[in-house]
Parts: sequence; C-alpha cells; structure tokens
Amino acid sequence: MLSSVTFASPDEASNQYRLKRPCPLTHETLVQFGTIAGRDYKLGVAEYGGTPHIWGFLRASAPDWVTARFDRPGVLAIVLEGAGPLSVFEHGRIHRPADHLVANRWNLEVQLQHLLGNLFAPGVSFLANEMWRHGSGGTLLVVPEDSSTWASDITIAHQLDETSTSVLPELQSRLKAAQSPGQEEPRAALLFESREAARQLTSFTRIDGATVISQSFHLLAFGSKITTKDVPGARPNLMRRTVYESDFSEADWNDLGGTRHQSAARFVAATKQCAAFVCSQDGRLSALAWKSEPPSGHVEWLQGLEGLVIP
Repeated sequence: MLSSVTFASPDEASNQYRLKRPCPLTHETLVQFGTIAGRDYKLGVAEYGGTPHIWGFLRASAPDWVTARFDRPGVLAIVLEGAGPLSVFEHGRIHRPADHLVANRWNLEVQLQHLLGNLFAPGVSFLANEMWRHGSGGTLLVVPEDSSTWASDITIAHQLDETSTSVLPELQSRLKAAQSPGQEEPRAALLFESREAARQLTSFTRIDGATVISQSFHLLAFGSKITTKDVPGARPNLMRRTVYESDFSEADWNDLGGTRHQSAARFVAATKQCAAFVCSQDGRLSALAWKSEPPSGHVEWLQGLEGLVIP
C-alpha cells in the first residue's frame, strides 16, 4: 500500500471527498483508507480533540500544504505542495535539498535538459513518470533521430510496423498546429489524446527488456536485450548525484545495483550518443547519459527522479 497523508484543515479544502465523521488516525485506518486512496488521492488529516483524524480524500492539493508521501517501501518524503520535497528518508538515509531551488518539479525539466542535452524533449519526464506509475519497472532508451549505430548494442525482440511507430509524434504535430490561428481542431481533446498515447507508450516497458524510442518519441523497439559487453577494466568513470544535490561525485559501478541499471549504463557508455531512464522493481527511477567533457568522457547518473515526477 503506497499512499500520501496531507496535513490540512477540511475548511481549507473544497471539492474533496469528505467523511461525515472523521476517523482517528491509527495503523488500521491508515491501511484501510490508504487502500482506497492509493496514488489517486491523498488522505486529509487534521487535529480533532488533540488527536489526528482522517477527514477525507483529497482530489487536489494547495500550495504550502505539507504532505507525508510513501513513495515505495522504505521511503518517506516530506513534501511542501507546490514546491517539492523538504526531506526524503530512504532506508535510514536522509536527503535534503542543497537549496530551495534544487529539488522541485519546476526545475526538473531543466535538470533533465542539462543531463540529456540534444536528446532532451519536453514530455520525456512524463514518460519516465508513467513508467514509474505502472509499477513493473523497466528500461527506456532514448536514441538520436538520425542515427542507428546504437542498434549494434541491442538485440531487437519486437517492433511495430512503420505506420504505428509515429502515433505520438503525429499527435504532437497536430497539437502544435492547433495553436495556429484559424485552426479548428480542439486543442483540449488533442492534449488529452496525446497524454493517453504517451501513457500507453510506456506500457511497452512492462515486459522484460528495453524499450527504445527516438528523441521525438517514435517507438522503435521493445522487449529488446542490451548486448553491450561488460569490460570492468575499460569502464569509464561514473559520476552520480541525486535531484536533491547540486554537484556530481564519483561513484563505483557496483553502486548501480541490479541488472537494469548496470546494462543501461553499459549501453550509454558504449554508444556515447544515447540516454536511458531506468526504473527498478523497488521503485528507484534514474536517468543516465554520456558526457564527453572532460575529454576522456564519463557516464552521469541522476538519481531520485521518483521523488519529483510523481503527479
């Protein structure tokens, strides 16, 4: 059961699902109501008679409300709504933003743009978010539009036909055209359709193997195996930071953990032109990309994305 608890008075919240009689906040009621809330609602909690009570289910939140969010087993984030995490408790470790502007959703796109460079496209964080939400984990490889040299480092298992690979790019093109004066196609309907198509695209990451998309979101392959050989003595440096920190520091490749992160890092290091989003089954969501500076080059590993991209 993964859910969130928001500390706010019901008098401050309108258009919410409010209980007729608030229930004392106990382990039993937290599990019971948390099962209903899941990731769709936050539980509203306020003090009644000196003790905390659950008063309802929040359909939306307001800036400056404080939420305790259970992202995954062993992880608790204290979040200021409208800003971002104040602190994250992860398996005995505490992460705090280096400054107020480092860990918030407003600059997440900036962080990813700096990491991914020309592979970055608006909306890529939404794809990563949806991969996290389906709960199966997965690997999403982002490759250049005008190069296929990456194909030598994977064994493609499944592909769509050529007319199907461009569903999302075509919707985005129509959405962009809908902004032009005199365009009659409803923008709201197109926006909804585009988000649904993006969400559906990430469902291909549910199965074992990597899903490959171009930087403009053409779906190129799924269920594919990364075949880059691991040569420990030839590994480039691995530089790591979390979304709560300002600077990268050197890390050991063993710190990457499981097979998904290890193989994605090898792929990025070998191709030197691709990036990867990796979600492990325990809920860790990371991004990896190659950086050519300094001249010897290195892999950059951005951790903690799960703390910022959750809607």
